[in-house]
Amino acid sequence: SFVVLVSPSEESRPDPIVYLSGGPGESTLSGIGGYATIFQELRQDRDIILFDQRGTHFSSPLRCSTFALDSSIAQQLGTPEADDDDNDDSTFGPLPDAATLMDQARAAVAENTQRCIDDLTATGVDLSQYNSHASANDMIALMHALEVDQFNLYGISYGTRLALAIMRDHPNAGIRSVVLDSTFPPEINGFERYPAEIHEVVLQVFAACYRDNACNTAYPHLKERFKPLLETLRTTPVIASTGDPIADEDLVEIVKLVSKNAELGIAIPVMIEQLEQGDTTAIEAVASGTFFSDEADDATPEAAGVSDEAPGTPDVSVEPAAVPGADEADAFMAALGESLATAPISRRSDVLFHLALLDNGPHTVDALEQFVTRAFPGDDEANDRETLTQLIDSMDADGIAQVFAAAASLSSLIDLQTLGLSNEVFNSVECNEEIPFENFAVTVETANNLEIPQIAYSEVQTIAQQFATCEIWNSGTAEPIEAEPVVSDIPTLIFAGTYDYQTPPTWNKSAFVGLQNATFVQFPATNHGVIVGQNACASAITGSFFDNPDALPDILCSDESRPVWILPDGSVTQPN
Repeated sequence: SFVVLVSPSEESRPDPIVYLSGGPGESTLSGIGGYATIFQELRQDRDIILFDQRGTHFSSPLRCSTFALDSSIAQQLGTPEADDDDNDDSTFGPLPDAATLMDQARAAVAENTQRCIDDLTATGVDLSQYNSHASANDMIALMHALEVDQFNLYGISYGTRLALAIMRDHPNAGIRSVVLDSTFPPEINGFERYPAEIHEVVLQVFAACYRDNACNTAYPHLKERFKPLLETLRTTPVIASTGDPIADEDLVEIVKLVSKNAELGIAIPVMIEQLEQGDTTAIEAVASGTFFSDEADDATPEAAGVSDEAPGTPDVSVEPAAVPGADEADAFMAALGESLATAPISRRSDVLFHLALLDNGPHTVDALEQFVTRAFPGDDEANDRETLTQLIDSMDADGIAQVFAAAASLSSLIDLQTLGLSNEVFNSVECNEEIPFENFAVTVETANNLEIPQIAYSEVQTIAQQFATCEIWNSGTAEPIEAEPVVSDIPTLIFAGTYDYQTPPTWNKSAFVGLQNATFVQFPATNHGVIVGQNACASAITGSFFDNPDALPDILCSDESRPVWILPDGSVTQPN
């Protein structure tokens, strides 16, 4: 399925922009409103073509049966007693060996994965037909069907890998120019290197402060101070104003948030300095989403280039609407938001994730009550449980339905590229062209050899589960060319975000090497999907590039994303 966002111009250019979405497995058309906004400026001169890649939501979707899906969701929403051991462990240490981690991963994923495979193959699905090579052919077939002779590609994340595959497999198919935004080139062994990538982002924050004279004077030697601070918090957690302990794991999880919310980099130096003194003010403000309003208001955050809207806890209220049940649902979501503001730091993201998953399970009172029990299991959270449960009990069927509608809307708020993903397509692609060329033992070695390995501990178990899934996910093995660099002379523009942990600058630079007519632009203090986080600048550069792919575009505006810092006296530095 595809959609053409037609240019409003009567003299629009004849070469449209074709957007290639990420994942693999993301449904572009499910987020059509967001993409219309992102590409609004580029659409003034050219049509924008959006399509769902094969197997995603609107293109013959790969889906396990309701039974298998409900079973998986039910496990996610199960009682908290099932994982008490994990919840009670507030610290973390060196990883087990690779074999042990793989055994644990197999035990966690094998049953549901096999059930899903059986469901799909029973309907005649050939999982080996879902990969980059096939999707590249699909995209060219779409251009032929639309009678498009020349076109431009814009890919984000996995979409850049697909763009590179199209450039490699169809170099003479009418590709006029290409933008690779947050590049994942085929030669990168992503699952082996992944633990190092979020580590790289944290070190980039420390390095950015070091390069800023005012920040480095106020907060010298951040990296050297961070490691002993983690050890101190491991043995002697500090106590937050809520009475909750803040341990090493909590600090790591908060610091890692900068990889998804670049604005939080401003908070890391002051947070480290305060925690060294036993002060939890900054870390609590970051966790509750009030850091910017409390710390930066006096320093005019507009001038500092940071948003008044904190990137902490999302607003989970229901939009006011004259529909039955909206008021009851709004009261429930408001109470949930208040409870999340004081929830233990390391669990907040997990609670929001499970809330978004609610829409995939049964829309029942029991499912909501299980969610509340899992989200707030502690004795000290009894009031939260009681308040939310009472609100559930007071709702009629319309109110329950509106809560699930609000939960569904959170998928785009929290992380569209994760929650809008088809796991079936993701597995089919990655188990075909990525995992066969990688070794999980290297992943563990990568994590253990990091300068600050604690940053990667929580990532490795998830990667083990992907390796375990691919052991039984029968999507075949790609040809070796799918793991080799792409060489092309097609004019290409590469965008990289310095704080991008999914496709860090090093990955983008790797792609740059084989592209003979490429321009590389790195945006400081910017996350994954540069055009999303730096829309005006990235759109301007892209528009100039598409107008004249053979000329070097003006990229000076990329410097405007250089970070600023809050100093101990509350003042804000200027970019330098």
